[in-house]
Amino acid sequence: MTVRVTTLKGAGAGRYYTERLPSYYLNGDEPPGRWWGRGTDRLGLHGEIDANAFLAVMEGRDPESREDLGRRFGEGSVRGYDATFSAPKSVSVLFGLGDPDVRRQVVEAHESAVQAVLGWIESRAHTRMRRHGHVVCVDTEGIMVGVFRQHTAADSTPSCTPTP
Repeated sequence: MTVRVTTLKGAGAGRYYTERLPSYYLNGDEPPGRWWGRGTDRLGLHGEIDANAFLAVMEGRDPESREDLGRRFGEGSVRGYDATFSAPKSVSVLFGLGDPDVRRQVVEAHESAVQAVLGWIESRAHTRMRRHGHVVCVDTEGIMVGVFRQHTAADSTPSCTPTP
């Protein structure tokens, strides 16, 4: 598996998913996105992703109260990361040529690998902040992830894009 990570900055970072790619992530024929991670518990985010809640989180706000989550963010502040998990070509070929049972197993294996990577990231996640003029690393209390399984073609291996 390979992972491509893109940094998402500014208050409008989440709009890319709802305005520029709405049918790709939230409204189309793709499986619905799902919330993942211990950080979602604090905000009561479970199950399928709602576009308004997703945008609020990406803006750094509580989806219900609209209160700021943590410190104030500027336009250059990182709001999250888009990580695309892709299977190697050999797995894509196996999926494309396989019977329905093989395809199901490939999807299950891919999703299991994504879950393992997300679990590893969550267990080691930290943030940097200034305290008394010094930069310190602070462990997080979990991460918030929107997991989207994408089908780019009927015969391709799905990938997942977690975004906080």
